[in-house]
Amino acid sequence: MPSAERSFDLGNRRADRILRLIGSEVRDARIGAGLSQKSVAMAARTSIAQVSRIERAALPNVSLRDATILASVLGLDLVARTYPGGDPLRDTAQAKKIGELLSHVRRPLRYQTEALLPHRDGIPERRRWDSLITDGISELGVEVEMRLH
Repeated sequence: MPSAERSFDLGNRRADRILRLIGSEVRDARIGAGLSQKSVAMAARTSIAQVSRIERAALPNVSLRDATILASVLGLDLVARTYPGGDPLRDTAQAKKIGELLSHVRRPLRYQTEALLPHRDGIPERRRWDSLITDGISELGVEVEMRLH
């Protein structure tokens, strides 16, 4: 299990990179269209200073709504998606259940935790099983769900 601190720092670095990328793309689209920050700000119903800060990635807490509106005014689609990317933060109950299950795995069976799912249509998969149990011939992917919804 990763430390919450490392995951937080990684998330912070990714957010900074994404904000710089959005700012650069917004600035390039505005300049490419021959528009001033003032005209874009008016169309987006925001201030010139706000447009400038977004373009320079100097607004660390820009809302997704404001960034999407600004992109839309410039003819861009801002798309936000999430993908599995690293070890999840597990709650104690889930980790305990996985441990209980895996304590019963004996030779010739083996297991690994956080095992990548198989490739799909030749595309590498980033999602992971909580555990993968194998006898060297067959494999069984295990997912432990503690709170179904």
